[in-house]
Amino acid sequence: MNITFKVAKLGSEVREFFAPNGDTTVEDALKLAETSAEGYDISVSGDSATMRSKVSDGDTIYLVPRLKAGR
Repeated sequence: MNITFKVAKLGSEVREFFAPNGDTTVEDALKLAETSAEGYDISVSGDSATMRSKVSDGDTIYLVPRLKAGR
């Protein structure tokens, strides 16, 4: 079963991709999108996620820069 997902990275346009099966993780999806999550917080359709989180058909992966606390 193929799935469709989107990747939204702050400062970039939202792009749509297709994965060849329903057992896709965030890591798999970002490899397909040729996108790194280094330095970013990840959420999938609004829920906090990790690289091992599953991606379902119609999901959007959001990558938002991590905030650094300063003085």
